[in-house]
Amino acid sequence: MQKRAPTTVIAVLAARVVRADFDGAPDAAAARVWQAPRKPGAGLPESARQALALGGLAGARVWVLAEDFWAQSLSLPTAQTDRLAPRELADALAFEVEPFSNLPPGETAVGVRGGKPADGFTPYWVVEGTHAEMAMLQEIAARAGGRLAGASHPGGLPLPLGEAHAAQPWRRVEKWQGGWLAATGDG
Repeated sequence: MQKRAPTTVIAVLAARVVRADFDGAPDAAAARVWQAPRKPGAGLPESARQALALGGLAGARVWVLAEDFWAQSLSLPTAQTDRLAPRELADALAFEVEPFSNLPPGETAVGVRGGKPADGFTPYWVVEGTHAEMAMLQEIAARAGGRLAGASHPGGLPLPLGEAHAAQPWRRVEKWQGGWLAATGDG
């Protein structure tokens, strides 16, 4: 009988799908990893299903990292956003990015991460997907035996690469199918 992993992470990339199961040990590498070419023309739900099918029963928590999600950073005046509740901030940012994402604010699930305010502005990292995509991902995770714990663009992983250490300042530029991303960490 296969032991269920506490966490499964899937990555849906432009040309590849990856699944990794983690055993829950702190700072441990993935216990098992599978990958396959992404089926040509497959949308996010079908590709998430494909990734989860690479292994057996999904972990209790399933995280989806997908290049299909729209991601962008922007800065807004701190005085305009500092007193907003998290839901109000997400709604305001959905409205701000709508001309670029072409995703109507009422039809999207929005993830927001704020940075350190500087010079009267606060930088935000915004990730959007549709409510329909999120509902399908929840159903797909449940059918695979888990629960959708969260979803984001893979560029949002705040980890240094190579010999850089997380306690030191670091930065990198990433090229994704939908554009470029500058990732930084202040240690």
